[in-house]
Amino acid sequence: MFRVAALALAFIVLSPGAAGTSSIAWVLPFEQALTAERAPVEPAPAVAWADPQVASPAPNLPIEEWYDCRPPFADSICVDGFDHAEIVASVLRSDPDSPRDWRPVVELYFQPRHVNRALRVMRCESGGDATAKNPTSTASGLFQHLASLWPERSVRAGWQGSDVFDPEANIAVAAWLVYEGGGWGHWDPSRHCWG
Repeated sequence: MFRVAALALAFIVLSPGAAGTSSIAWVLPFEQALTAERAPVEPAPAVAWADPQVASPAPNLPIEEWYDCRPPFADSICVDGFDHAEIVASVLRSDPDSPRDWRPVVELYFQPRHVNRALRVMRCESGGDATAKNPTSTASGLFQHLASLWPERSVRAGWQGSDVFDPEANIAVAAWLVYEGGGWGHWDPSRHCWG
């Protein structure tokens, strides 16, 4: 019992506290060794890019060529850093062939809470093929707009003179239909697929 008490006292050191009082501090032998060998910690260098795991682009190379700007990889680096025209151009350069590839453009025109629904409608209507043409009607493009209704709708949506196969115009007019032209009912025939 005496040996245990002696060992315990060996680890206790009296250290001066505030106003000349003494306080007890536990100091273990291995802690002293660690304290003596610790090197000063250098502050981490500032990261210029939002994502420290991604290197900055090579000089004179457009960011969309350096990064993989096809969805879903485009969200933080490619899309957020681009303006409207650059987002559309980046998506078009990626040779989109599915609804998820069109997400950055759909996000430009549809409210965030409607983006996934718009992509489901697109999947059911065209499969994400901007050149899709219904073999039994005049429905065309990503959202399968009817040829007889396209001229008036495109004008009212602010896309006068645009071709129904222009993917950005097709998406923009679809969004206009949802918000200004009566809602999602325009795609009721395929609601069983996307609803």
